[in-house]
Amino acid sequence: MEYVKSIIDRYKHLRSLRQLGEGYRGMYAFVGIGNHSTSNLYPVLSYLHVPLKYIGCKSHDKLPLIERAYPGVKATTSLAEILSDDEVKGVFVSIAPEAHFDIGIKVLESGSRRKEKGWQPNGGRRIAETHVTSHAVAQERTCTGQ
Repeated sequence: MEYVKSIIDRYKHLRSLRQLGEGYRGMYAFVGIGNHSTSNLYPVLSYLHVPLKYIGCKSHDKLPLIERAYPGVKATTSLAEILSDDEVKGVFVSIAPEAHFDIGIKVLESGSRRKEKGWQPNGGRRIAETHVTSHAVAQERTCTGQ
């Protein structure tokens, strides 16, 4: 049994070294700065050392506060600025539910213009539309008691 434990410990050590050496390649953006984001999501991104280039929000008043709270991050109210930056490899979105679809489509479409690997221009739209449609059906069934 000790032999098996030593193999497991060695594997865990090697896996830890590999994970520390890999890191994230590229910069990321985050859209949304609400309570859920600041309390839960930003701490996780920080813990995982995910490099953020932008934090997007809709309030101009928050921009200097964001840049003070998150050094090295550019705060912006322009989604277009975030999506046009080729250095940004991914966008996290944590905003009000009613804006998810519009922002999500814009993010997915920006990826199709960049021709990222594995992106199918209409595939992402169908997935987003299916999700929104199924969510609406689920809400309707809940409201009507079905």
